[in-house]
Order: sequence, then structure tokens, then C-alpha cells
Amino acid sequence: MHEDQIASIVVLTAGSGYITAPLVTITAPPETLELGVELVAKLRLKGTSGMSATVQWSPHADGPWTDWTNVTVETEGTVIVDLTAGSAQRYYRAVPIKSPPRFVWIAPGTFVMGSPTTETGRFPDEIQHTVTLTQGFWVSTREVTQSEYQSVMGNNPSFFSGTDLPVEQVTWSDAVLYCQKLTEQHRSAGLITAQQAYRLPTEAEWE
Repeated sequence: MHEDQIASIVVLTAGSGYITAPLVTITAPPETLELGVELVAKLRLKGTSGMSATVQWSPHADGPWTDWTNVTVETEGTVIVDLTAGSAQRYYRAVPIKSPPRFVWIAPGTFVMGSPTTETGRFPDEIQHTVTLTQGFWVSTREVTQSEYQSVMGNNPSFFSGTDLPVEQVTWSDAVLYCQKLTEQHRSAGLITAQQAYRLPTEAEWE
């Protein structure tokens, strides 16, 4: 048996004259409460609203630095708390994340995904529901052109040929491979940081 469990109850004096069996009420002993105090790092990041930065920590003021989390600066500043062990003995710094070429920042937030039942051309699976994006992300302001795709992949699968037209006839696997190769090229050229990478947006991010 565990320490907080009762193995058995023995009635030493049952008494007499009962018409029915006596009711025995057992009350569990109160649980022990412990109150502790722990020092944690509470940080406030201020800057231009909407900009993003990588928060890094180090056990020493001069580094080496370890990436901890990416945050978006809000109008009144962004407050983050480091609850991991050892946070009270750390140094922190924020490094701005450089905006990739022709990309715009989409801040995290909550929205209603799906479409109302009265919408023309609505599909049955477009049930409205609330979605929260906890991480912001960069998204391209336009489609990938055929010239951009060919410069990375070495081919152009498009049916409607045109240098500045969007690339089409591309499979999902080809699109993923394009993102991987573009990431390698732009990291080598210093256009994006080692923490940034190109990928396809999720369904919620796209909507």
C-alpha cells in the first residue's frame, strides 16, 4: 500500500442495539502544501512594432550565445519568461532577424478558419473554427516565377512559358526540394540567417 492509502479498517467496539449497520465516515487527512520561491528571468523586448528578433542566452556576458526563441515586438513591448533551469544565472540579448528579400512578416494571432454556410461555392469540409498561430512567419509577396525556379532547380516544368510568369506543373515534392535548395543558396550568400529556412506554408498559415 502507498503511504497515503488505508489498508484496512477494524471496528474494535461494534456496540449493540443497532437496527441497521452503523455508518462509518472516513475523512482523508489534509494534503501537505509546499510553497517555494524560484528566481526566473522575466524579459521585456522593446522596438519597432512588428519586427522580429531571436532571443539568445549565455552563461557569460561575452558568449558563446545559444538561440532560445524567436519573438515579435508588440506595440507596448513583448514580455517573455524563461522558466528553464538555470535561467537566473544567464545573460540575454536580442538579435534582429533580417527580412528576407520580397517577404512580409505575418504576426502570430487568432482567426476564424473556414467559410460560412451561406458562401457561394463552399465545400462541405470548410467548417468554421478558431485557429491560433503561436509563431509569426515571413511569406512571399508573390508566387515563385519560372526564372527563379529554373535558376535553383535547373528546369522549368511550366506549360505556359514565360520568364516572369508563376511556375506551374510542379509537384509537392518538387516544391519542397526547391525550398531546401533555395535555403542552402541564400544561407551561403548571407541573404538569410542560419536560423531561417524556406518552406511551404501550412493550410492555416496560407489562409
